[in-house]
Amino acid sequence: MPLAIEYRDGGEAAAPVRSEVGYLLAPLGARPVPALAVHVGATGIEVLGRIVVGIESRDGAAHRARVELRAPRGLNVLDPPLEVDVPAGGRTEASFRVARVVVAPGRPIGVLAVAGVVEGPLQRDSVGEGSVRVRSREAWLPRLRRPLAALAVGLLCAAAWVEWSRRRHPNRLDG
Repeated sequence: MPLAIEYRDGGEAAAPVRSEVGYLLAPLGARPVPALAVHVGATGIEVLGRIVVGIESRDGAAHRARVELRAPRGLNVLDPPLEVDVPAGGRTEASFRVARVVVAPGRPIGVLAVAGVVEGPLQRDSVGEGSVRVRSREAWLPRLRRPLAALAVGLLCAAAWVEWSRRRHPNRLDG
């Protein structure tokens, strides 16, 4: 069961609301061995990015799996749950697009990937945890300062040369 947890930092009423995701695996009835292992790596994004989820078989059999990515409020998962074929040996990957909405840059955000076997009578879900670090967007103006300054100096020099030439030879440039 995925959980959405919202709280205020420090318990103060004026503190901003923070959002996290969690999960609860509740074994009901028989305790089946998880069929899949789920791996979510750490990644970084500015506004848009991809999170890659690795899935592999734990019981040595091939499976058809449904994979879903869960993120807290402020980080939107743009892709719906995917169905992938997991080989008996080896690993397969599912890729999800995410978009930053209101998350402040700098702090890591926890995400969950839930993968469950589609076939068979038992629900056997596995969960993988990962994190997304939101990077601040690089400003484009600081990169343009030197070229723009050189252009401004060049234009000033050209204007000064034209004025100097016009005063020195008034008939040559007028016409």
